[in-house]
Parts: sequence; structure tokens; C-alpha cells
Amino acid sequence: MEERTIVRLLQTVLVASVLGLLLAACATGVTAPPAATPATAGALAGGGLPSPVPATATATALPASPTPAAVAAAPAPPSPAASPALPLPAATSPAATATRPVSPPARVQPPAVTATVPPLAPATGPTVEASPPPVETPPLPPLTATAPPAPPPAAPLGTAVPSTATQPAVAPAATGTAVVPATPTAATATRLTGTPAARPSPTPTPAAAPTWTPAARAEPSPTAATLPTATPTPSPVPVYSGRIDVALDPGHSVADPGASGGGLVEHELTLRLARLVRARLETRGLAVVMTRTDEHPLTAYKNRDETTRIRLEQEARIAAAAGARLYVSLHFNGHSDPEAGGSSVYYNPDNHGPESRQLAAAIQAEIVARVRAATGYPLRDRGVLSDLTAGKPYGHFFSLRGPFPSVLVEAMFLTNPREAALLADAATLDVLADAYAAGIERYLREAAGQ
Repeated sequence: MEERTIVRLLQTVLVASVLGLLLAACATGVTAPPAATPATAGALAGGGLPSPVPATATATALPASPTPAAVAAAPAPPSPAASPALPLPAATSPAATATRPVSPPARVQPPAVTATVPPLAPATGPTVEASPPPVETPPLPPLTATAPPAPPPAAPLGTAVPSTATQPAVAPAATGTAVVPATPTAATATRLTGTPAARPSPTPTPAAAPTWTPAARAEPSPTAATLPTATPTPSPVPVYSGRIDVALDPGHSVADPGASGGGLVEHELTLRLARLVRARLETRGLAVVMTRTDEHPLTAYKNRDETTRIRLEQEARIAAAAGARLYVSLHFNGHSDPEAGGSSVYYNPDNHGPESRQLAAAIQAEIVARVRAATGYPLRDRGVLSDLTAGKPYGHFFSLRGPFPSVLVEAMFLTNPREAALLADAATLDVLADAYAAGIERYLREAAGQ
């Protein structure tokens, strides 16, 4: 950039100097431009300007040389010393420029060029003052950019090779520095030739991000082995609108503890189990109420007659479950024989008999199947029984006399050491809670025709 700027500046100064000399000659009556000296011709050629017009081209237009008297009267031409010295760069041959690598050349001080005006020849005729021909300033020639070196052969990129026929020319930089194109890559090969390079198909791995799949997707054949199995979405459990769906009755209380064995007491265990069942039913969207939520009974439980005490307590619990769709009383069994064991469910055939039996059968089936599968214990299936078979002196259980389908569940025997050990494990209570919830849900679906 610096070398080009100096050359342009020198050319401008040289042209201005020549014009000044011509104007000075015109002012003294000289119409012919001065002949170029060898030094001036060499300087102009080295600076890239065309050589001045030779003297023979304008000799015919000049009048005869003036007489010695006219010469004497004419003002003296400017002294050569008055011409400024114009530094010009050394001449460079076009061949050397074409092959020279592009690099900033060292500055070379050119020899000073002095423009001299030759003396006027004496005229033989009368002096005729002719107008000088118009001098046109030659246009500055455009800068010649150095050809960039040919790029090295690029490594093959798949099947795409850059084509020299379609490769666009690289324009020279504005600063005069040659631009050398970089080695073509896969992206430049696509830009130069218009043909995308063949890209090797990557092998998809499970850890790779699922961005794209190079291989075509295989259509599965319509067979039973390949067709995806749709998992049916269960419909919501039918519920009452603004009413209680299930009433859970944890059997007994601290006033009437019930059976015991293996360090367990029935009224405590039934309350723990009822809370687990309620949580599972509520996750199914059912509204649940518990007849008691602590160890205390709902009544004073102070009547001297045992049957009256039981009746009053059960009537209070049924009242607490008013409006429920069904009623489930949770119990554990006991017997004087420690070998007695198993599960059974009682219902009142005289109170919503068919519905109560259906509910009892659903819960009994879930308890037996789930306990056997989860514990490996061969729990005895004692069946679905009428409450009259229990032989109570008052007939039907007081807890099964409410205005809804009702069941009383005796899941296992606390007096059986093996079953008591299972019930002492919290995992067994979870299994029983799942069985209760599944049985109740099954009944509600069957009652709704699902």
C-alpha cells in the first residue's frame, strides 16, 4: 500500500512539473514542447507514465527560428536548478512483477531527474505567435495486481473435486496484498463446485443425541410380533358427585381391644391398615370417610350390658358414614386354636344382599391372591360367608345393618404365630391395603357396568 501511494504521488508531481514548464514556455512565446531527454524518458517509463510526445511530431507546426535580436529580447528560460528534483522509484519489468512473490519491497531512492529546456533555434522569418496545442493530462493507469500463487492440490473429499471451470476468480485485495485461497474443505468444495461432498454415514449409537437418522426407517411388517401393544387407559372410577364413596370402619377401639397375638392388638392394627387403604382409594379419586381416626370409641361405652354397648357403638359408626356408597369394616381374627388361620369376609344377605356379596367376593379374592404372591405363605381361603354363620346371639352383625352394601373382613389370625409374624411386617400391611383398594375398585366398576 505504501509503495503504490508513493508512485501515485510522484506521478502527480511529475505531471504538474511538466505542465508548469509548458505554461512557462507558452508565456515566452514558445509553442513546441521540450524534447524528452534520455533521463526524463527513463524516469517516465519507470513510473508507469507514457513517454512524452517526440519533438519530430510537432516540428512542422513550429514557425521559423527567431532572429538573434528576438532571441536576445526574449526572457531567459528558467534555470534548470529551479526545477524540483522528483524522486521516482526504479523501473520494474513486467516479467519480474509477474513472478515476484508478493512482499513489501525495500525502499529505493531513485536518482534525481532534472528537466531541462533546450535553447530556441533562431527563426528565419517573421515571428508568429501561435497558440500552443492543448495538452491533455494522460489518465493514470490502473494498478496491476500481482497474480496469486496457485493453491496447492487439495486432498480428495469424498467424491467432490473443486472444478477450475466453475471456480470463481479471487478478487485482489484493496490494499494491494495478494489473497491466497485456503485449501478447500468439505464446505468450500460445496461452495465452489455446487456439488455437496459425499459424507460418510455415521454409525448411530445409543449414547448419541437423537438429532438425525441417516438410514431409512424400516417399516414394520404387520404381524402380531411387531405391532406395538397399546396399553388401555383405565377409565376413572365412578364416584358420587359431592358424596362419600367409601366408608372405612377400623374395627374395635381401646375400650374393646379385640384379638391379640404376637405382640399385636387388633384395634391398633386395624387403624393403621385403614389409613393405608384410605390413601390408596384417594389416589383413585374416591371420597373416603373413616368412622374413627384414633383409638377411642365414638360412644361412652359404659353400659353394663355388653350387647348394648356393641350395638350403640356400631350404630354411631354407621351414622358417621351416612351417605356413603358402601361400608367396609376392617378386622383381624382370633381363635383358641393357634393353628386356625386364613382369610374370610362376611356380608348380610338381608341388607343389599347381592351387592354386599359381590363386594365381599371382590375383596376376598384380592386378599388371598396378593398375600400368597407377595409372601409365599399359603393363606387359607375361608371364603365369603353370611354373618349368620358366625352364631352371634343377636343374629346379624350390628356393623352390617346400615343403609348401604356392607362387609366385615377378617383378613388373618393374630392368634396364629406364623400369620402374626407376617402382620408384624409393614410390607404385609401394604399388601393388604393394596388388596382392599383393588377389591373396592373392582366392585365399583362392576356395579357401574365397566
